[in-house]
Amino acid sequence: MTSDTWIRSLESELMILSPTVRELVLRDAREVIREVGDDNIHDVLGDPADYANAARNAFVSEKTTDEPQAHLGPVTVDFRGLTNSAVRSRLWDPTNPRIFTSKIFGIGWDINLGAIAVKLGLLRPDDYDDEAVRAIPPTIWRCSTGYPVVLSVIAACQTLRGRSSFGNALLAILPTIWSQRAVPRTEDALVRNAIASGAVTLAVGTTLQRNSRKTNGSTTILAGVVLFLQLLLPVRAGLKQLWRTQKDTHE
Repeated sequence: MTSDTWIRSLESELMILSPTVRELVLRDAREVIREVGDDNIHDVLGDPADYANAARNAFVSEKTTDEPQAHLGPVTVDFRGLTNSAVRSRLWDPTNPRIFTSKIFGIGWDINLGAIAVKLGLLRPDDYDDEAVRAIPPTIWRCSTGYPVVLSVIAACQTLRGRSSFGNALLAILPTIWSQRAVPRTEDALVRNAIASGAVTLAVGTTLQRNSRKTNGSTTILAGVVLFLQLLLPVRAGLKQLWRTQKDTHE
């Protein structure tokens, strides 16, 4: 069995886990395979099914990320979203049909934008996986991740010119820096970039509204739309690229 076949078998066995956790397990397995080589895969890692079973037991036996840290009556409480990629993945989980999920950071509930995309017919739950994320074309990745960077520069310039508060600049710059620290071309990178894009849109838009003396709430709506599109459009581009590659292979 080659390394590619072994990894594909492992990935199929890990479908019970979230996309983020699957990516972590697969990444670790690939690193080991690079070190030991194809000839020693079975000696070191064993059968893909056994390896997957051990990984599932390690993660599923713990408190699942679908469960919040605590409850205040019927209200959920969770503050792991800034440090836990699996918790952040609640924001974009097309495989989960629930629209309202435990808040990734704070008290209350968040909207599962992946479920929204599925219900709108923009995505199918069985289309989305780590392979679709990895297939996102480099140009789309660069445009997507460049968006918050450009707006952060605009926010900084607004502050330097005295048109924005220092707090507004931080709202744009800090999430952008945080988003750039993700492992490239992973689901977590996708989610972080979307969150940062929403934050910088809100920061720059709030400043523009304040300077024009308009406060109609449209900036908040725009930030939400940008967040959603920064998740949906790259994934759809990745799926198209994946389908195109598969079609060319069959031909």
